[in-house]
Amino acid sequence: MKTARRNGRNQKGQGLVEVSVVSGVVMVPLVLFMLDLIFLYAANALNDQYVKVAARAAASQSTPAGAEQAARSAIAKFPTSALITNLEVTKVEYRTPQEFGAQKTVVVTTKMATVVPMPFPFLNEKPVFEAGAVEPITALPPNPHADS
Repeated sequence: MKTARRNGRNQKGQGLVEVSVVSGVVMVPLVLFMLDLIFLYAANALNDQYVKVAARAAASQSTPAGAEQAARSAIAKFPTSALITNLEVTKVEYRTPQEFGAQKTVVVTTKMATVVPMPFPFLNEKPVFEAGAVEPITALPPNPHADS
């Protein structure tokens, strides 16, 4: 059954047009929001990988100054982009406790500043991710008196 206005035009396709316009208005922001969330998840995972690389580089050094320099140079090798604006090592802690049997470790913390590809309307600040990693120090010689 066809419905018609007074001017004789068919009204059957009007509902389809309205549904497609309304769904486009709802779906486009939803898809852009989901892409932003995917980017933020990926940036956080990337920062976790970067800090682990820096901690491994620092753990292969035998001095605290060497560990900090190795961590910073390992991070400097990674490129920044329009979306990852800043990547830096914020802390390198070289822990060599003197207690018997205590494990010697290095702690590295990084900070990554990002720009969201399609910014949220309510987000005024750039997302910043911080990550930390702990690795056992592998550069120190073993203690010859450890078994005694």
